[in-house]
Amino acid sequence: SNNLSYEKGTNKLKSSVKSNVLFIARYSDLLEKGGRMFIILDNSVLNSYTHKDYRDFIRNNFIIKAVFQLPTHTFVNQEAGGITSVLYLEKRESIEQEQSPIFARVINNVGHGTSGKEENLDDFEDILKEYKKYESTGKLFLKGMKEIDSFENDDLFLISPESINDRFDVFFHQPTYHKLLDAL
Repeated sequence: SNNLSYEKGTNKLKSSVKSNVLFIARYSDLLEKGGRMFIILDNSVLNSYTHKDYRDFIRNNFIIKAVFQLPTHTFVNQEAGGITSVLYLEKRESIEQEQSPIFARVINNVGHGTSGKEENLDDFEDILKEYKKYESTGKLFLKGMKEIDSFENDDLFLISPESINDRFDVFFHQPTYHKLLDAL
């Protein structure tokens, strides 16, 4: 069943359903096949064991185009904290549709600092250039200019489709983390 808000095989509501997960299910209903959306999710949806069924729902219903890791202070001016990411998703044409490599980007600057005071720095223009260049060439270009290898930089890299069976948070897939794991 596509309904994420009920216990499997029952009409009993789950004890805790994150509201952003309900939005994913609703948007899945509203989007036509091939339709795209951006959604901000709490990272626990992307990485915790208790939310595996939500990740399965996302993988089964969408192609994950990109994951953007937001800094913890992104929503400080809204008096909200926590680790969040932006997912760029495309509704699957079919379950057989192949998941492509996922564009992964850490966003460090969002136009304000940790106190919420405005700063003249934000990464969004560079990220837009980087993504557009990736979409047109299949290659990564840091700040949209310098071509890099997909396992060269912890702020901009590709996540292989085979490695998202469990988690798809950016920090878990950073190249230096996996180099360290391999070395251990």
